[in-house]
Amino acid sequence: MTAVWGCKLLGGVLLILTGTGVGWGQWGRCRQKLEEIRRFSALLVYLLDSVRYRALPAAAVLRMAAQNRAFAAMGLERCRGFSSIPVPRALSPLAPDLQAGLYALERDPKDSACRTLEYLLARCRVAERRAQEEADRARVLFPRLGAALGMVSAILLL
Repeated sequence: MTAVWGCKLLGGVLLILTGTGVGWGQWGRCRQKLEEIRRFSALLVYLLDSVRYRALPAAAVLRMAAQNRAFAAMGLERCRGFSSIPVPRALSPLAPDLQAGLYALERDPKDSACRTLEYLLARCRVAERRAQEEADRARVLFPRLGAALGMVSAILLL
C-alpha cells in the first residue's frame, strides 16, 4: 500500500514539474519572439547608419550585413536588394508596412531613405516594447500557471 502511495506522490510531483516546464517553454517562445524583433531592429539601425553615413549601394550594405555575426540567422546572403530582406515571423502583423518601406528604400534618394528607415525603426521599437511586456508577463505567469495545472492534474489523479 505504501509503494502505491509513493508512486502516486512521485507521479504528482512529476506532473507539477512537467507543468512548470511547459510554462517555462512558453516563456522561452515569448523571449524568442522578442529576440527576433530586436535582431530586425538592429538590422534597421545598421542599414540606417550605412545609408546615412557611408552612402553605400544596397548590395554592398547587404553583403556587409550578411557577414555580420549578429545578423547571421536572418538569411541575408540571399538578398540582392532591401525589398528581399525577410521580415521575421514575430513582426507578421507589420509585414506589409515593413515590406513596403523596404521596397521604397530601393528607389528613394538618400534623405527620403533615411526617413523611411527611421519610420520602420520606430514601428519596430513599438513592437519590441510590446513583446518585452508580453515576455515579462509570461515569465511571471506561465511557470506558475503550469505548476498550478500540474498540481490540479495530480490532485485529480490521486
